[in-house]
Amino acid sequence: VTSGTMGLREASRAYGVPVSTLKRHLDKQNKFAIGKRQLGRPTIFTTEMEDEFA
Repeated sequence: VTSGTMGLREASRAYGVPVSTLKRHLDKQNKFAIGKRQLGRPTIFTTEMEDEFA
C-alpha cells in the first residue's frame, strides 16, 4: 500500500484487515493509547495498604 502497488481496499481484501485499520496505520494515528486503562475490578486497598499487609 505504501509503495502504491496496491490500494487500501485491495490490501484489505487480500490480508483480511479492515480498511480503517490500514488507513490509521498509514496516517500514523493512534500509535499509542492515551491515558491509562485498567482492566478488571477496581482495587479496594491502596498500594501502601497492600505493602503493610505483606
